[in-house]
Amino acid sequence: MTAQKNPMQPLYDKLSRAGFKKPLVSKLLPEWWNDEVASTPSGYQGAALRLAKLFSLRYTSLMDAGPAEFSLAGRCFKRQRHIDEKSLDQASALASLSARLTLRAFDRHFEGQALNAADIRSHLLSRGLPWIDFKALVDYCWELGIPVIFVPSLPSPKMQGLALKIDGRPAIVLTSGRKHGYLVFDLAHELGHIALGHVSDDDWVIDEKIDAHAKSDGEQIDIEAEANQFALELLTGNRNTKFTAKVRLTGEQLAQHSIEYGRTNMIDPMHIALNYAFIQRVMAVGNSAITDLVRLLGIKETDQDTCQSTFLRYVDIEGLDDEEGTLRQLIGAAVA
Repeated sequence: MTAQKNPMQPLYDKLSRAGFKKPLVSKLLPEWWNDEVASTPSGYQGAALRLAKLFSLRYTSLMDAGPAEFSLAGRCFKRQRHIDEKSLDQASALASLSARLTLRAFDRHFEGQALNAADIRSHLLSRGLPWIDFKALVDYCWELGIPVIFVPSLPSPKMQGLALKIDGRPAIVLTSGRKHGYLVFDLAHELGHIALGHVSDDDWVIDEKIDAHAKSDGEQIDIEAEANQFALELLTGNRNTKFTAKVRLTGEQLAQHSIEYGRTNMIDPMHIALNYAFIQRVMAVGNSAITDLVRLLGIKETDQDTCQSTFLRYVDIEGLDDEEGTLRQLIGAAVA
């Protein structure tokens, strides 16, 4: 007696070779899914169509004898030199899936208004905020109609940030697991790409690594420098901000100085500490200061938790029906 072959196996094999292993595929398929749906020609075609949409693949490439091919918008990459663009396809497909499903369940549309870094800063500080931190900026983006989605478990290599548009609607995907301080600049940078017109339905900006002080060197680096300047102006009021000190600071000293300067100048102390650490090339000191700042400022929630709780406040995730579980898996949210 021979075991009956799984009718989905050819599709699973193609997905595996494209970088999507069966355990991941199974997690992202709806709970009702049964591989027997592919046991008839029409069922197989339907299964291939669902998988093509799910993983941003060309449907015809799943049906013919060749390898699976990605179907992604023209992408503008900022990446480390040793990273091949194609190697980011898997992460890009899942990040864009999270954005597509989010936009489907989020009914507030971005009206396309012009966004100016100085105006955003002035508007947010007029609300009585001491400075613009990650929570304030996340809330503002959602208010505008720009979802901010943290996706924790993308395959490596992955991007640090992604700014994209789907049917004219912008969205931002963040992936960094650093718990405090780092994501506010990442978010301001990606918002800059959207505000400065770097993003369209056909052109996304995928930042494999966000370099806070990228220098202009050709068109690709120019848009990164522009997004950095936007971010710095939004967070600090000066598009060329660089924090330095006359003497080397310990982590404890950096934390104290950051709080004092931040309160006087309405700048997030965490950004001050990390900006200084990056400029002085003393990231260990910067990370030590971040640990002290979390304690001194009484911060209880990680940036990732802030991102997820804000997401669930704005998105009717249950309205996705059988794709609710898919989106919950992508953003790491437990089933209610």
